[in-house]
Amino acid sequence: MYISTDTACCAMSEIGDLNLHKTPEDAMKAFCKQFTDYYSKSELHDIGAFYIFSGVVRCQEGNADGCRCSNHDYAPKFAEYIKERGLGIVKESPGRRNRVNHPYHTVKLWIWAPSVKALQTWWKEHGGK
Repeated sequence: MYISTDTACCAMSEIGDLNLHKTPEDAMKAFCKQFTDYYSKSELHDIGAFYIFSGVVRCQEGNADGCRCSNHDYAPKFAEYIKERGLGIVKESPGRRNRVNHPYHTVKLWIWAPSVKALQTWWKEHGGK
């Protein structure tokens, strides 16, 4: 996972490579680790206002052209994980065909406004020791 701050809005960052994690919990741990420092692995620092993430949610039959097609639920599961644990507010876009790069893929986008307090508590319980 990586966090890209290279957006036109300084209040928004993008979570990339979410699909590389086996579980939503693993993805959340990877997210949190990006906000620790060398001296304090238990405290999260500089969590932004908004994070966006996207995912392929459907491929047209017979056109699995690579690009995360075998795992359609990594992004919805991550969004659900955030909601179930009260880690902030998550809003979901409608599904849209990726007309330019992968026209057989339907993609959704999620916007997450993290709860810093809830995320800090979660991190202390799940890996920030």
